[in-house]
Amino acid sequence: MIINKLESIISQEKSIIFSEFNEKTALKLGLKIIENANNLGGVSIQIKKNDLLMFYYAMENTAIDNETWCQRKANVVKRFNHSSLYMKEKYLQRNCQFNEYLHLNPNIYQAKGGGIPLIVKNCGVVGTIAVSGLTEEKDHELVIKSIIEIIKEEK
Repeated sequence: MIINKLESIISQEKSIIFSEFNEKTALKLGLKIIENANNLGGVSIQIKKNDLLMFYYAMENTAIDNETWCQRKANVVKRFNHSSLYMKEKYLQRNCQFNEYLHLNPNIYQAKGGGIPLIVKNCGVVGTIAVSGLTEEKDHELVIKSIIEIIKEEK
């Protein structure tokens, strides 16, 4: 059921809160995503804090389209402060399409999995993490898994 999927995504978002996030954290996270993606396939990775591009990497077998998809997913996160997959599922639950219902340009916004809010404790959402190259579910899971691993390493 979709409601359970929404609850699951919200639970994930609550579990990926950094105590702090700086340039070193961005680098560690980007490298962790690369490490975790190595056996899955090529992805593009974009990490932004307050609109500052802190990390970008395009793995082998990616294209300019992947960079564009990262930005479209990140735009959804930035506007709604939730993961792009959450926003997709939220509107599917309402039996409508995200872009059509909200009258958003699909060349700018895409509610597909892989865009994740960058959340810092006592600050809230301060940026975006986006991945493109796998299926949207795998893009989402890759970022969530990598964030959780980095947070555990910092403790």
